[in-house]
Amino acid sequence: MFKNFPQFTAVILTYLLAFGVFAALGPATAHAIVAPLGIGGIIVAGALYTYGFTASIGAVLLFALAPDYSPVLLALLGGLGATVADLTIFGFFKGTLHKEVNKVASIPAIKFVIKSRLFRSAWVRDLLGFLIIASPLPDEIGIALISMTRMTKSTFRIVDFSANVLGIYFLAIMGMLVY
Repeated sequence: MFKNFPQFTAVILTYLLAFGVFAALGPATAHAIVAPLGIGGIIVAGALYTYGFTASIGAVLLFALAPDYSPVLLALLGGLGATVADLTIFGFFKGTLHKEVNKVASIPAIKFVIKSRLFRSAWVRDLLGFLIIASPLPDEIGIALISMTRMTKSTFRIVDFSANVLGIYFLAIMGMLVY
C-alpha cells in the first residue's frame, strides 16, 4: 500500500528545501537571482510548478517574480507554461500510464474512496482535480483524477489553464504581499 511513499516523502522534502532556501536567502536575494529570467522565466516557472519534484521550485520562482510583474501577467504566462507541461502528463495518463492509474485505483483504501457515492460522480472528480491543479500540490494527482473521467483533450486544456491561472494568480498576490 505504501509502495510510493518514498516518492511522496521526496516531494515533501523538496517543498521544505525550496522554502527553507527561500527563507534563508530572504526575499530580496531570491528576487535578485530570478529577476534576470524575465518573461521566459515566468513560462519556465509555470512549467516547473506542475511536476511533483519541481513544483516547489516553480512556486518559489513565481513568488519571487511577483514584484516585477502584474499578478494577471504572471498568472497568464505561468498558466501557459503549466498547461503545456500538464498536457504532456495528461497524454501519458490517457495513454501509457492508464495501467498504472488502474493499479493505484485497485489499492483497497483508494478503491473505497473511488467507489463511494460522492466520488462516483464525474463532476466531483473533475472539481477535486481542478482544485489540486490550482493548488501548489503536484498536478499529477489532479490530472489522474480528471483522466478517470471522459474529458476530452480540448476540454482538459481549458479546465487545466483555468486552474493553473487561478492558482498562480493567488500565489502572485501572496508574493506581492511579502515584497
